[in-house]
Amino acid sequence: MKLFRFYEAYYLYWFDIGYHLGNILANAIQVWNILPPSTLWQDNFNIFTSAFVTTTTIDTSQGIDLGGLPLVEYVPPVVSLLIWVLIATLLTLFGLYKLKRKEITS
Repeated sequence: MKLFRFYEAYYLYWFDIGYHLGNILANAIQVWNILPPSTLWQDNFNIFTSAFVTTTTIDTSQGIDLGGLPLVEYVPPVVSLLIWVLIATLLTLFGLYKLKRKEITS
């Protein structure tokens, strides 16, 4: 699709926090084998995160599901985790800063 070429050409996935969260969760699911690799949950998960390559993995001649979808892997999952930790840290520091500046009167 034209939208995905635009997304990849301008490296917009670096700013997509939904992709980073999906990247972390999809890799955790695969590493710890929480869910079997099935296109049923991966397609629904992909709607919100775009963490998987949207291809068909169904054998058309027999109608057999050949397994799960491959991950997109724009960014390694460790980098996605670091981005989320950085966002949480910055928001916490900003909240503490705003709280210290606020006057408390009785």
